Amino acid sequence: MSTTHTKMLSWFHAAALVAVFTAAAVTSTTAATIQPLPDNPNIVELKNDLLTVRVDLARGARVSSFLYKGFENQDVVFDYAASGGNGGLCKDLWTVQGWPGEFDKRKFESKIVSSGPGEVVLQAWTTSTGESRKGIDEKLSDLKLTKTFTLRQGDRALHLNVEITNNGSKGKSPAYWFQNAIDFDGERKNNLYWRPTRHAVDMISKVVESEYGYWYMAVPRAGWNGVTNAKLKRGIMFLMDYNRTQQLYDNPPANTLEWMYEDTAIPVGKTWSTDITLIPTEGYAAYRYGDPDIVAN
Repeated sequence: MSTTHTKMLSWFHAAALVAVFTAAAVTSTTAATIQPLPDNPNIVELKNDLLTVRVDLARGARVSSFLYKGFENQDVVFDYAASGGNGGLCKDLWTVQGWPGEFDKRKFESKIVSSGPGEVVLQAWTTSTGESRKGIDEKLSDLKLTKTFTLRQGDRALHLNVEITNNGSKGKSPAYWFQNAIDFDGERKNNLYWRPTRHAVDMISKVVESEYGYWYMAVPRAGWNGVTNAKLKRGIMFLMDYNRTQQLYDNPPANTLEWMYEDTAIPVGKTWSTDITLIPTEGYAAYRYGDPDIVAN
């Protein structure tokens, strides 16, 4: 589908929906802040008056805590205290390695790029070895994975840029996989996953099968994937680059929202880059549309 056609369809769908809010930042006089935790410098906290995010550099630079004011600051990250727990957001894998992959317990290097007040930026990076429980895949070695987290003053959204740079001596063709383990009520059974498919917006859960025959995997027709808790009317809309996404992979038994990107040829010394946005919402039991400016039910 062409970019123009995609935008036309997106505008048509958005205009036809009535439960809409703008995702833009609100006016705020409270500065965004960033700091390593005093008792654990491997965890860096990014905070504004709406959102508090903690990134654990010692466990794959994943988001270990995600507290949103609209959720009464109840964490959506579960099963994190256990060393073998799968909780956390913004986790990185290579598709061919499978879960948990080589980055799950990897310690990332980092630096604070901006310390506010308008925005705070944390950059974290590591270099792949290609080694996983499946063995060593040289096609996945010598790839520098860089994650840049940005939180802006007055903004409910967490912005993430992912870069993969080929520092090897040969061309590489990795397929990046993005995983989030989420729960809104502690029961780990009430997530509803919303996906824009070629038929319509599709939903699955632990007890509801896909109306259109999709289960874990669905070929997207737009650059978003969302998860909600209908009773609490809380959710997170995830935005990604539609033109690079290979499939959505929502896994209700594991309480994960995930997607895979297409295999990407990266010549020596070149970089592949993509942007991801996490937008928490309150008052919505479902999703029908999402983009950087609006989210709709």
